[in-house]
Amino acid sequence: MYLPFSVSETGGRTLFERTAAPDNGQTLAHGRMLPRLYIPQGGTSLEEVERAMVELAMRQANRNQTQAAKLLAISRDALCYKLKKFGLMHGEEEEGASQSSSDSSSGR
Repeated sequence: MYLPFSVSETGGRTLFERTAAPDNGQTLAHGRMLPRLYIPQGGTSLEEVERAMVELAMRQANRNQTQAAKLLAISRDALCYKLKKFGLMHGEEEEGASQSSSDSSSGR
């Protein structure tokens, strides 16, 4: 998987979190350190970063959409939209997403 930035996970913390200065005073929710992000010399787009984060969340959540959405602090519907947008949805996920949206539109 292509990531427009470097990510390595060990002990539940990203490389960014492990190398972030502890005295920078910038923390995320739940006390996690704000990651240091660097834009590559050749540049990148927010869309590339968004796609990479969606892929990373899905991998970290073992393809569980509900858990991946929680990791990204978005709704499951928003995650499904992004999965479709980036062509990351697999066959069984597409069936589940279309069933979920038809359930909500029919009032179930």
